[in-house]
Amino acid sequence: MKKITVLLVAVALMLSGAAQAQSQYEELLRQDLRTMKTAIVTEAMMLTEEQGEAFWPIYRDYDNELAKHWDSRLALIQSYAEKFESMDDATADQLMKEAMKLRSQRMDLRNKYYKKMKKEVGAILAARFSQIDGVIQNIVDLQIASELPLVIRTAPEGEDGR
Repeated sequence: MKKITVLLVAVALMLSGAAQAQSQYEELLRQDLRTMKTAIVTEAMMLTEEQGEAFWPIYRDYDNELAKHWDSRLALIQSYAEKFESMDDATADQLMKEAMKLRSQRMDLRNKYYKKMKKEVGAILAARFSQIDGVIQNIVDLQIASELPLVIRTAPEGEDGR
């Protein structure tokens, strides 16, 4: 649990610094986050050497695909921040559709890699990883949600027909 708290702090730093930091700094934060996540997975998975040989290549592929997902998610958050002060119904709808699409894609990715892991290391270890990954994702999602302001009407009344 202590390591998960450290992960949460790293995510908070990544999110708060991402808007203001240079790209090199952002990349360092992302690398630190990935390193901490890998350490949590390593400890929680409790793999034998043989299991690890099958698991880690699949995990690396998953983590690389997940990084692309996070790039899209961070771009959406930046778009939200840029449009926040001029929010209208159409913009809110567009942003929510994209957020739901990304959430669905993340679940599809998790399902894809659960199947791969199950085939290589068995259902129990695949399920354990899915649980660990789910907890990490939930913590990150909670941190993001706590940092983002709720949508409010910022466009002048009547511009969107209401």
